[in-house]
Amino acid sequence: MKLNLPNQLAEADVFVQNPFVIFEFHNFMDDSDYDTLVNEMKSFNEYDSIDPRGMEYGMGGKMAISYNRSNLEQIKLPQFKKLVTELTSRSFFEWFKKTHFPYIKKRHPISILVSKPRNIIIRIVRRISRILHLPLGFYYMEVQTSVIKKGDSIPPHTDEAKKRLSLILYLSERELPEKIRTNWGTIFYGLKDGGQEWRETKKANNPSSYNETYLTNKNETTEFLNNYEQIYVAKFRPNVCAGFIKNDISWHSVDEIKFGDDRKVLVINVREEW
Repeated sequence: MKLNLPNQLAEADVFVQNPFVIFEFHNFMDDSDYDTLVNEMKSFNEYDSIDPRGMEYGMGGKMAISYNRSNLEQIKLPQFKKLVTELTSRSFFEWFKKTHFPYIKKRHPISILVSKPRNIIIRIVRRISRILHLPLGFYYMEVQTSVIKKGDSIPPHTDEAKKRLSLILYLSERELPEKIRTNWGTIFYGLKDGGQEWRETKKANNPSSYNETYLTNKNETTEFLNNYEQIYVAKFRPNVCAGFIKNDISWHSVDEIKFGDDRKVLVINVREEW
């Protein structure tokens, strides 16, 4: 499967650099491959976790399951398996390093790609590198299927400290009303003029990583929106892959799903362990 990836991140169809890097790749893959994938994923219904953040709002959470190089054999759908194989390959990792590293300020200088970060050998090497203060970062890629059901939402958050990149591939029908494309989109936020920056909620346990911040209730969301405003909405369009580079202020959310059925996407994450 061939992915249509730019040679430089600034060549993306949409590229926003401030207050943090946001981008969109249009025609992420050949249309025939994309349509096959969307039709195939209609039958996918295997999830092993629920993101609790929506539940704290009195709503259901995001349902998800993740795949990486270590569990490819569990994927039964052929087109989906091809995509996960490509997105967790060394060639994709090398593309990520070339195009994204210039924008990632906090990272370890030496990058090592691993298929499973909790492998016992990797754990030993990581522990030795920490003891000896070696500048090693252990990277792994995963593809997560994610579903948000009607009536649910994901409140503003900056993402986990270990994330370096998130790509969101929308699994969209060709014909969708514009109100659904907007409602199901990913919202990105920036500080208003005169607004106060939100306090971090979880400091990273490594100086070479960003903090992890998230809102936990509706009162916090009201306070947040008094200080932050929408700077971009990546609408739910077919064959579009929206993404951002995680940092301390990479605020984003998904509004309550008000129209249509379930919002289904694939999330491609690159994480750094230390």
